[in-house]
Amino acid sequence: MIVKRTKGDLLMVNESGKIVSEENQGTLDLKNGSGPTIAIQESKVNATVSSQSGFIKWLQDPSQAIKVIASTGTGELRNDFSDVSNDGKYKIDVKSKTGDVKILEKVE
Repeated sequence: MIVKRTKGDLLMVNESGKIVSEENQGTLDLKNGSGPTIAIQESKVNATVSSQSGFIKWLQDPSQAIKVIASTGTGELRNDFSDVSNDGKYKIDVKSKTGDVKILEKVE
């Protein structure tokens, strides 16, 4: 399932398979049972991303840095935005029960 450049709130739920969200504007809510979840953002958004067993990768433009709270039960965790101060307006919450979680700076 691939969704690009939407405006407004977006809810994507998938039992298994891939979710790709690219440069959507509005509140994002991405839920995946098993399979990869990939989000690519240049602008700031509020988002909740969760997965039971798939890996999650969030790519964020570093010029639009945002506070990201990321967690995983048993997978590998990397969060390039963990030290960004919370501006109170935008927040991203990413969690996977058993998959890897990678929050990375988007590079051209």
